[in-house]
Amino acid sequence: MKFCSLIYNNKPQIIVWLFTVAAFLLIFRLGNIKNGFIKPFDFLIALIGILILFNAEFKIIIQKLWKEIRDYLKYLTFLILFIVLGQILSYLRSDGSIINFDLFLNYGRVIFNAAVFLLTAILIFNNQKLIPLVSKAIFISPLAILPAFFGYGREIYFNGGRLSGFLQDPNIFGGYMTVVFLIGLALFLSSNKLWLKLLITAWLCVIASFNLWSGSRAGWLALILGLIIWSACYFFQQKNLKKIIWLMMITILSFSVGFIILPNGFKPYILDRTIGSQIIQKMDLNEIIKEYNPGFNPSHYYGFISNQIRTDIWKNILIIAIKNPLGFGFNYLNGHLFIINNETIAFTTNIFLEIMIAGGIGALLIFLIILKKLYKGIKYVLKNLDDLKLAWIVASLAVLGDLFFIDGFLFRYFWFILGMVLGIQWLERFKPKTEDIV
Repeated sequence: MKFCSLIYNNKPQIIVWLFTVAAFLLIFRLGNIKNGFIKPFDFLIALIGILILFNAEFKIIIQKLWKEIRDYLKYLTFLILFIVLGQILSYLRSDGSIINFDLFLNYGRVIFNAAVFLLTAILIFNNQKLIPLVSKAIFISPLAILPAFFGYGREIYFNGGRLSGFLQDPNIFGGYMTVVFLIGLALFLSSNKLWLKLLITAWLCVIASFNLWSGSRAGWLALILGLIIWSACYFFQQKNLKKIIWLMMITILSFSVGFIILPNGFKPYILDRTIGSQIIQKMDLNEIIKEYNPGFNPSHYYGFISNQIRTDIWKNILIIAIKNPLGFGFNYLNGHLFIINNETIAFTTNIFLEIMIAGGIGALLIFLIILKKLYKGIKYVLKNLDDLKLAWIVASLAVLGDLFFIDGFLFRYFWFILGMVLGIQWLERFKPKTEDIV
């Protein structure tokens, strides 16, 4: 009883720290709910939701933002309904979609992600002190991956020889490291202490190395896109050439050092994926391991040749989507329409095609409306944003660039980041006059 009373009486402070810890735990994706494992991020977000629902001040925030919340709820509801419609039609057409636990789990993920999106925005709007706290939590979260540098946890940290951390997939991990790196750059720019700038720079070098180690070209392109957008904002909106120079200098330094500290066994592979050096193709895999990384397990290494080129996948998926404009719902890839030349298309490898296949043209249009509404509000306040807030906007656009090359509609961190952007937009548009909930 004393413990429950302590939680109730200190609810605002507890919500702050629970949300900060939840942000830190975004980097953990291991475990399957089918095996009774609830991801720590999911558990904390659910707990926060319960706590704020029983907070009287929360009603004030809902009332203040109700028009905005209602609009997003409406769009998100229609988005889900379009996917459900596609699911029903796919079942009636006998396209081969499988109705199983995974199917219902995916609908649960959509609803949960929608809740994460709105909950994050509301909390950020009500207490902007969460922005630096969440930013620092996400920036230091890769500490959990450090043992990989010392040869530990290969069965956990690696997928096919590429670093995937606790996110299970190196492409997902690479995209997330891009977000972490961009947030770290903002922490560097906003710091006034030399020792802290040096410490942040050192950690950025490690993050850059993790990013390279993922071998995710989509993540690398997303980072370049983010830096271009960020520089454009500084140049055209804030007229700050000095910060552009700092961005470029720290990025170049970080990735140069990051490549140097990268384990030697992976450097040829990274070079091949970046400049097409053809080093890998000229050497047998066992020779590479023997020369660069003795004792490394070849079973963890990705093959060098993919039988499904991304542009071919996009073309095939687009043809299927156009012929079936109402979509297929989830579990669509099990259908016979997705077998091309005796090969099953494993992924759509593009978030927009992913949504279009799931919920048809209607779902895609709704998703684009959500993005338009989100960024239209940001456009009018861009000039006034500080480095950290601007970094979250840039990070969200970088993630969208990353997800142009991978399926990411159901990624928790994607909706979390969009929620951060929405919260920042609300902060700048409707300066809160009420006391913070958290």
